[in-house]
Amino acid sequence: MTTFGESHGEMIGAILDGVPSGLKIDRELISYRLSLRKGGRNSFVTPRNEDDEIEIISGLKDEIATGAPLAFIIKNKNIKKRDYQDLVGKFRPGHAHYTYLKKYGLFEESGGGRASARETAMRVACGAVAEMILREVGIQSISFVSKIKDVVIDSCDDFFKTLFCEPTLITDKSLFIPDEEKNARAENILDGLIKQGDSLGGRITFCAQFLPVGLGDPVYEKISANLAKAMMSIPAVRGFELGNGEDLSEIHGSQFNDEMTLDGFSSNHSAGILGGITNGELLYGHVHFKPTSSIRKKQKTLNAEGKEVELEMKKGRHDPCVAIRGSVVVKAMLDLTLADALLINMSTRLDDLKKKYERII
Repeated sequence: MTTFGESHGEMIGAILDGVPSGLKIDRELISYRLSLRKGGRNSFVTPRNEDDEIEIISGLKDEIATGAPLAFIIKNKNIKKRDYQDLVGKFRPGHAHYTYLKKYGLFEESGGGRASARETAMRVACGAVAEMILREVGIQSISFVSKIKDVVIDSCDDFFKTLFCEPTLITDKSLFIPDEEKNARAENILDGLIKQGDSLGGRITFCAQFLPVGLGDPVYEKISANLAKAMMSIPAVRGFELGNGEDLSEIHGSQFNDEMTLDGFSSNHSAGILGGITNGELLYGHVHFKPTSSIRKKQKTLNAEGKEVELEMKKGRHDPCVAIRGSVVVKAMLDLTLADALLINMSTRLDDLKKKYERII
């Protein structure tokens, strides 16, 4: 996947290479995934409401993938560059403005340019295509908000399986927290923050089931390493853990090891991965988002001339908690990583290759 475009440019787009020919492209699924990521859905996400009408401009014939690169574009329509005029020449705390300017000598200040989370719409579109590939072999994935401040969802294998059976427990909630009471508590917290002009971070939990044994490669292409890179490439992500990674420094090997029996593994502390390769159990982990950098509270900063100034964002449309819409992006990156591993794994055994070419001959 390669994406292009800026937050307040004419369009954003992506090129997705390696999609197997013969895959039927489900436009409704792409539109649905994009609708979950969109702003303007409720008062807890950015009010910027883009249509996100996607155009597929190459790689299709009669809605079937040809094997050539798929190319997507979404035209930006709800642009308000004037909202950023008062910020020109000032470094916004928490933003990439300073580092981009030092690296490239240029920075698009309207909406954050290339550093904007607007880019993630294309990740979601590409992730939907990856989801179509995974569906062909029965692999399923979910993601949801599992922590906002002191509102926490503790997950286990049985809870994940319930969500796979009823994904609307996630998508029907305003904050994608799959618990009515906890979702309401988090709403109250965010209501208070919005009034204060501040923001919060959050934790996203992801899970995949029905994975075959063998996805991922030893050492440098571990599925765990590739997942970490995929998740850490999402704007505002500052932490990744596989399974309950942060707790592992406190337990013994006798507690962590997943014993094997004739009926399978007796536990799943390894979160479905051994040696960087899937073992067939549920794969799960967590992604941590920092608080949204754009806030209405006054902050101290520097301007382009190196003078200390005060910055106040009176305008602009920003999420009080970027993790909410980020949860949709996490699922997309999970699906893309798994689809990559699935396609690569098709050529790992000589006997499998021989069977494939015997059919062709």
